[in-house]
Amino acid sequence: MFEGTKQQAYLGAVEAGVVYVRSAGNSGPRPGTVGPEPPWVISVGSSTHNRSVDISTVVDAAGIQDIAAVPGTGPEITADISADLIDAAEADTGNGNGCTSFPPGTFTGAIALVDRGTCAFADKVNNADDAGAVGVIVVNNQAGSPITMGGLGDTTIPAVMISLSDGQDVRTAMSGIADPQATLHPTTVAVTTDNALGDIMSTFSSRGPGEVDVLKPDVSAPGQSILSAWRVDGDPGTGDPVTYNIISGTSMASPHTAGAAALLRASNPGWTVAELHSALMGTGQWETLRKETGADADPFDIGGGRIELSRASISRLVLNETVSGFEAANPASGGDPRTLNLASLTDSECNRTCSWTRTLRSSALDTRTWEATYIGVGDATISPQSFSLDAGETVDLTIELDLSLGDRETWNHGRVVLTNTDGDAPDFNLPVAAFLQIGSSPSELSKTVDRSSAERGATLTYDLTAAPVSAGNYTLTDPLPAGISFVPGSATGDLTFEAGTNTLAWSGEFAGAALEISSGTSPFGYLPLGDLDVTPLGCPNNCDEGGFIFSGLDFFYMGEHYTQAIMSINGTIEVGDDSGIASSWSNLDMPDPEPPNNLLAPLWTDLDLTDSGQWYMATLEGESDDFHVFEWENAPIHSDWGLPDVRFTFQIWIQAGTDNIWFVYGPMVWNSGGTEWSSATVGVEDSTGEIGESWFFNGSGNRPAEGDELVVTGNAQRRQFSFQATVDDEPLGPIINEATLESDTESIEAWATFEALSGIFWDRFEADGE
Repeated sequence: MFEGTKQQAYLGAVEAGVVYVRSAGNSGPRPGTVGPEPPWVISVGSSTHNRSVDISTVVDAAGIQDIAAVPGTGPEITADISADLIDAAEADTGNGNGCTSFPPGTFTGAIALVDRGTCAFADKVNNADDAGAVGVIVVNNQAGSPITMGGLGDTTIPAVMISLSDGQDVRTAMSGIADPQATLHPTTVAVTTDNALGDIMSTFSSRGPGEVDVLKPDVSAPGQSILSAWRVDGDPGTGDPVTYNIISGTSMASPHTAGAAALLRASNPGWTVAELHSALMGTGQWETLRKETGADADPFDIGGGRIELSRASISRLVLNETVSGFEAANPASGGDPRTLNLASLTDSECNRTCSWTRTLRSSALDTRTWEATYIGVGDATISPQSFSLDAGETVDLTIELDLSLGDRETWNHGRVVLTNTDGDAPDFNLPVAAFLQIGSSPSELSKTVDRSSAERGATLTYDLTAAPVSAGNYTLTDPLPAGISFVPGSATGDLTFEAGTNTLAWSGEFAGAALEISSGTSPFGYLPLGDLDVTPLGCPNNCDEGGFIFSGLDFFYMGEHYTQAIMSINGTIEVGDDSGIASSWSNLDMPDPEPPNNLLAPLWTDLDLTDSGQWYMATLEGESDDFHVFEWENAPIHSDWGLPDVRFTFQIWIQAGTDNIWFVYGPMVWNSGGTEWSSATVGVEDSTGEIGESWFFNGSGNRPAEGDELVVTGNAQRRQFSFQATVDDEPLGPIINEATLESDTESIEAWATFEALSGIFWDRFEADGE
């Protein structure tokens, strides 16, 4: 995200004063599908607008009037076209879909009726045209409304689509008519405005979180059903047959934002690129934005909100960041993206509390007073909570978010709202996204309580799991806070209760964790999934980056049970879905703490399936065992490397219900034109990124070849503990219970919380019967 040719080119553009805007991607609505754009680029999601543009027509066919039809992207129908109606299926047996050439003269002067499917729309229309047709009616091959037929820019006769049910009715009517006729009526365009149609997230719009602690997408903008000029290949002497189209995608939303940034630059020429960026994010529309499901949108959908230029242009607060600041935040060189002075607040490792500091500059020409509030999950302490700024003056705003009662092991959202109390400047928002961890290293020590709230006198059960990575002697201590009392005899796992200190404790030895790769034999070797009629996966955002999350799996890794995995185009799977992101093209030496972690990497390299290659995922049922199989087949590296012959075929086999995992290899071509490719990793790592190994890395180690089979072996010693406690009369409110696992070299914390309630309303109204 920070490094690479494109990323550095974008940064150079920012240094030169250019606002760089990129589409977020069209792989939504799954989380973690947003494109890997660097912090200095504005990433844009897609939402709807409030206009409906209906481009349609009607046809008369075989005596049936006013059949709804959708015109294709070929020549426009400007006047009635009436002619004989000929069914392709009757005129040329076996060619009802029009995918092969018709006998000459089949449709001379007539309108052809053909079926959708098997080949491109242009093939159908051109074949009918070559046989003399003056128009084409395509019958949909599936239930529902007809669609707009694309790719007809080079065709010379008009074509429309009707629904499957209407097509069936037409064919029934034709069977009783000697010479059926049809009329294609002119295309009509109807535009309606309805605010209920706007500010809904497009289902396809890619979602956060991104790869590092920077909120992506940054904003949303209209990107669905966009009516625009449309270039098609036509005769320069006669003009293009169609000059408009309606299309959807985040590539429609990003030009809206780029245009908005240009207008913002014109109205505020003194703002830096980062300040323009912040104004668009900080003044976005929040209140009316909804997910495609109807639920309220969150920052991973819309970033700072749908752009609202009328507010952004008069924003009286902005945030600046320098090129050197962006470079210093690179995690690969020890930087922390959370410190970037951006109009968002993100933390993927919030251990009960997390904090940020932002420097805001007043862009007003006079003195303005501001008040800060927080809306969302958790409680925020903001300092200063209110402040006044003269023109050009800055303030350092510190936000500390307490998520003690937030949703654990998931993302929590909110926003800081800065309101101008003595003027009419628009509110300025800082969106918040914080992942609430259950401890400092949840994979090594975790703690849960079985209730999120409880009345006084209730009994709670606490569970702890310890699995430290490093071997050694450890002490586990769990002091009970005020508000709960230990239930005698309830401790398990050799925990002891020390009444004097009100603490549960355990001491003992852990063997630590190990994870390695070795040569071995898999159950079946390389078995092409394509030969088993498994359908290839499509591409996520594009065929170069991204991945898919698979659910419904059943296997163990490093002693933990998993039901999900993220498969990356670039040759890895993440066991589980904690990161929410797919491995990028930039391979690392494993293990490495940089997310994503918990990786199985049979060949992590810069793959690109744009023009060739396939990837698959399937669960194969054996006689006694099932296997989850992930395959990359004949996958080339990115074309930018100029090595077209370098291609790889490999698989991961996981025996369901077990921790048995293998890497197997089909054809592996490492050379192209005499140049060897070496930038790849074969390796494994655990969820901490601290345990694992690289079997091969960038030319060093054991480079896999066709026929190789590798075995992944991992284990981690785990201990389970539990105890019970009752809720005391006081105090009320959040009760936080923190445990610590310590050795001579490390200290690991984990916590659990519940809310103590008085129970007064329950006591007052509890009664038997009616």
